[in-house]
Amino acid sequence: MAVSLLAQEEQSRQLKETKVEPPRFNKPMEEEKVEVIKPSPICYYMQEELEYPEVAGGYYNEGIVGVEFTVEPDGSLSAFMVTNPVSPELDQAVISCLRETNGMWIPGKVNGQYMAMQKVVYVKFDIPGNPSHAEMATHFYKSGTDLYHRALAWTEENSLHAQRKAKRGFNRTLNTLAQALKYSPDEPSVIFWQAATYDQQGNEAMKNQKIEKYLEIINTTGYERVPEEELELAVVIKGK
Repeated sequence: MAVSLLAQEEQSRQLKETKVEPPRFNKPMEEEKVEVIKPSPICYYMQEELEYPEVAGGYYNEGIVGVEFTVEPDGSLSAFMVTNPVSPELDQAVISCLRETNGMWIPGKVNGQYMAMQKVVYVKFDIPGNPSHAEMATHFYKSGTDLYHRALAWTEENSLHAQRKAKRGFNRTLNTLAQALKYSPDEPSVIFWQAATYDQQGNEAMKNQKIEKYLEIINTTGYERVPEEELELAVVIKGK
């Protein structure tokens, strides 16, 4: 036990002495604009460069797209991954815009050495006149939990008809909860019910994935999601 405690203390000391500098977006900007950049230069850049994607048929999605990518030691970008999808058109627009910033980054450092580091950027696509994103997230969250409890009630019956109803109900639950996350990324209450639904479906892999995500969020921020003002969040408004 004494050896274990000494090892933990040494590891803790090394972590405290580790100096980490995250990657920074470094595109030159007009001096008068620098003071009004919120919340970060990369988000300001994306707000300037991104236009609301045109969609065939005139139907426009909205929500908050999250994209994770890696800033390599030479400042190049790689490994783009959509962490909070909204629609193929909006997701791809964000990735395309980020790809154009290749070479505009100062890579992150660990103890003075350039290292590959992950970065996450969010873009909020908003359509004026529609209900707020908070209202939409609440609507889909409540609808999803209602669907879950209805499906759960069907599992108490042994008939084939009831089991089919339950299966369809849990699938609808997952689809509806996914809609809630479009408007409120990493909302822990939504992720909790996703885990519960996968548990009812017997999907252990997805259940465990959602539980890990849920625990990661509440261990970092408590039982609340990260407020929008604390995200690296660009805002793109339809028609502007």
